[in-house]
Amino acid sequence: DIAGILNFVLNIPVLWLAFRHMSHHFFVKTLTCVVAISFFLSLIQQPVSMLEGDVLGSAIIGGILTGLGVGLILYSGG
Repeated sequence: DIAGILNFVLNIPVLWLAFRHMSHHFFVKTLTCVVAISFFLSLIQQPVSMLEGDVLGSAIIGGILTGLGVGLILYSGG
């Protein structure tokens, strides 16, 4: 799916900054997360018609899910 490829391409500047300015350990963790998220975005199929046409509802649900995911990552120390 295009979402995984697009996610990886958009994160290339972040990977470059992590490689140049952060520690090796931080770069490896960042690379692992970007590759895993890109892989799973490519693996998961789009829902057929969950909120098709409702842009605001889709944005709100997407923001909530992204916030929960980032919160879990930060809570676990990653």
